[in-house]
Amino acid sequence: MDQIVNILEDSLFFQGLTKAECETLAKFLTSKNIPEGNVVFLENMPGESLYIIKKGAVKISRMLTSGREKTVVVLGADDIFGELALFDDDSRSVSAFVAEDAELLCFHKNDFERLCSENPVLALKISRNMIKLFSQRVRETQADYQKLLKWCLGKNILADK
Repeated sequence: MDQIVNILEDSLFFQGLTKAECETLAKFLTSKNIPEGNVVFLENMPGESLYIIKKGAVKISRMLTSGREKTVVVLGADDIFGELALFDDDSRSVSAFVAEDAELLCFHKNDFERLCSENPVLALKISRNMIKLFSQRVRETQADYQKLLKWCLGKNILADK
């Protein structure tokens, strides 16, 4: 349990949590060892958990309309993925495959909902950190999209005036 608490304390995702709050949260997490090549979840499956990579690597990808797989990112130790599952009932928008033998910490949606009832202050802190993560990812995606548009158009049409 101490190792899990250390991971939580070092994670930007759980920034601002006290040691006692990390200890409380750790009780809600389960550990999974998944060998390389196995599936964590597939695109369009129901989302049920957020995952923290304790060790190993996970490839996040999505299927293109051509039927080919496109790697979005490869994540490593301390990275988090699948967080949308805690907040909505939609299906997964990407697939996750273990790229290197991995130990994952799982935070199930039902446990998050239980945490919300039992410790709303802690749940609010976690929710705020998730919102910060979502905002950061939207901004990064927007910047990448602008770069792509500039490249495609060969112009600087998005420059500030």
